[in-house]
Amino acid sequence: MDKKPLIGVSICAVVLLVLGSLTNVVGYQPVKSTALSDSPLFRIRTQRTIHQQRNMITSQYLGEGKGFENDTTPPVTTIYFVPPEPNGLNNWYISDIKITLEATDDISGVDFIKYLLDDNDWMIYTSPLIIKSDGYHRITYYAVDKAGNVEQPSEVVRFKLDQTKPVIAMNYTWEGNLWQGYEFIFTATCTDAMSGMEKVEFYFNECLQKTVTGPGPDYVWGPFLPPSTCDIRIKGIAYDKAGNLDFTVLENPTCYENQQSQSQSKTVVKVENQ
Repeated sequence: MDKKPLIGVSICAVVLLVLGSLTNVVGYQPVKSTALSDSPLFRIRTQRTIHQQRNMITSQYLGEGKGFENDTTPPVTTIYFVPPEPNGLNNWYISDIKITLEATDDISGVDFIKYLLDDNDWMIYTSPLIIKSDGYHRITYYAVDKAGNVEQPSEVVRFKLDQTKPVIAMNYTWEGNLWQGYEFIFTATCTDAMSGMEKVEFYFNECLQKTVTGPGPDYVWGPFLPPSTCDIRIKGIAYDKAGNLDFTVLENPTCYENQQSQSQSKTVVKVENQ
């Protein structure tokens, strides 16, 4: 088959298209228009600018040929936490929380994201949120695309933060006499304003002696008859429900040896905050 006639027809078609474009230039002011260009293989969106003085036409590719009027799908927002899961006990966070919101939209693109944190007003999201304050928190959010489609607000996301150590103070009483020896009873008084108290551990010279659980505020260990041949170091460690802890130490508790009664009880407070 002779291909020369087909080549000649194609060249003529190209020449006619160029001449047609040039004839549209003459006599028109510079103007910008956006139109869809079709081909058997693809459909694109272009912006064409006609320059009268330069006698030329320029086109700019704007992407896939889908108009905003065809965008009826709202964007989708995803929330990310750092740490990704509560890093304390009982679903508590015990460090600053970083919250990131990311939205996607396949057609017109995301215009903005809004969020509602706790009892504050709705805000436009611009950068990750850093949560530092102890307490019970909640957040909800949604995105809007450039076509005006509004995402359904998310379900309320709830989380809780406790970064504050419990407060512990420790005292002791004693019973006995010089001949039988003196036994000590140690009481740790503890409070925690956020997650609440969980337990107290009592140590003698760094060896665990007893663990007392419960909400407190008083945790008791004793009676304890210490050996007379070594120094005595009593430590109480308080834990809250989130896993925060603090401790205090009593060094070499003493009693009133001049009181000879076999059933005397005295309270001496000696607290060393570490």
